Parts: sequence; structure tokens; C-alpha cells
Amino acid sequence: MLVLLGMGGAVASVVSAAPWLVFLSRHKVWVFAAAALLIVAARFEWRLAGGAVSSRRVCPVWLGRTGRVVWWLSVVIYGIGAFVAFALGPILAWIDPA
Repeated sequence: MLVLLGMGGAVASVVSAAPWLVFLSRHKVWVFAAAALLIVAARFEWRLAGGAVSSRRVCPVWLGRTGRVVWWLSVVIYGIGAFVAFALGPILAWIDPA
């Protein structure tokens, strides 16, 4: 995203400070697949817990409104990240094929 905004120097300094980001960007399909799997697993766990607030396995906070807000926030952030990682480049290339 920084390159998109024309901040090549910022990207170069970030990559030099954290070279493992290059590995993650090369394997972004696997990273996004793992993140999606974790988000779905969190929802599945939340649905399984249901009203079992007294259960020792599940924190009662996650069963309430806070859990729903955090889960939906993670879904929105995941959606924005997936759009930028997979769709924004082809859209911009289609708009300006220079």
C-alpha cells in the first residue's frame, strides 16, 4: 500500500527492518487462507459455546456484544486486506494500463 501511495523509500526501510515481510508477501495466499481459517474457527467456537457462560472453556466476555464486535471488526479488516492484496492491483492496472 505504501508503494501505491508513492512511498518507495518507506517501503524499502520497512523491508530492511523486517525482512520476513517479503516471505509473507510471497506467500500471501497461504497467509490469507490461514487467517480465514482462524476467523471461521473463532466463529465456530463462538457458536458452539452458545449460552454456556459458566463453562470454563470460554471467556464470558467473548459470548456477549464484545465478542461479536471484535469478530466483525476482524472480518472487515480481513476483507480490506484481501481487497488490497488481491484485487486492487488488477483494478489499478486495468484503469491505467501504462
